[in-house]
Amino acid sequence: MSASYKILPTDLFVRTVKHNFDVEHVFLLGAGASKSSGVLTAEECIWEWKKEIFKSNNIDKLDEYRDLEWNADNAKKIIQDWLDNVGSYPTDKDPSEYSFYAEKSFVNSRTRRKFFEGLFQDKKPGVGYKLLCLLAESGMAKIIFTTNFDGLFVKAANQADDIKPKEITIETADLIHQPITGKCILCVALHGDYKYAKLKNTETELDNQSDDFKTALKFHLYNKHLIVLGYSGRDKSLMSALENAYSAKGSGELFWCNYKGEVSQDVENLLNNVNRNERKVIFPRFHGHSI
Repeated sequence: MSASYKILPTDLFVRTVKHNFDVEHVFLLGAGASKSSGVLTAEECIWEWKKEIFKSNNIDKLDEYRDLEWNADNAKKIIQDWLDNVGSYPTDKDPSEYSFYAEKSFVNSRTRRKFFEGLFQDKKPGVGYKLLCLLAESGMAKIIFTTNFDGLFVKAANQADDIKPKEITIETADLIHQPITGKCILCVALHGDYKYAKLKNTETELDNQSDDFKTALKFHLYNKHLIVLGYSGRDKSLMSALENAYSAKGSGELFWCNYKGEVSQDVENLLNNVNRNERKVIFPRFHGHSI
């Protein structure tokens, strides 16, 4: 990875956050933020969908694979080789995989919602969400943007003593313009919530970001630091909104936290573009640590 931005080890990032504890931050959470709560990441969802497509198309051969560990690397190779041979599926790690398989795997959006409902059923907020609530109680976090549907931060916040979460979804996006008062913390579900009608998974759905959310991002990121946790950058409309937010001058810094130091080309392009716009970009690497 050839970078023009600053790369931080975990310990230095922790000290940086500690010394900026009195500065209001914005947080952006992706699927990786819920991994410690037992929820599948976006990559794990992709492989779950690939596996089900493979198995349902090879029912007569499943006896051959009865001893196969489906999450093992050799199983993934068998599945990917079959998908590649079919010729109508994206190549492995193609940026379009998530939206493609989210649409391909289900007959309609209602069935897709049922998949996510089952995925989140009985899940409890992990330690990361509880720590984020402590940051909210301190005043460091006032607004959380998330691409997740699981509602785990809101659940954790409802269990906390000194904060009051306010949910905003794509169906109530205009509420984001209201003042954030007292102990209130906004939790903005950028892609919807499985409890409601709308979810954004497919390419067509993800291609449009709410104008209200884009405006709010640009407003808050002007002079507030953004910490990104567990987000892979698969959503082109959100990535475009972030690039737009950092295209103007401002004092808000971007901390793009990452596990193992691996990012997609889209994320790499964003970070370099933000840096070229003279906005400060910091890339904490969490080697051996779960975000």
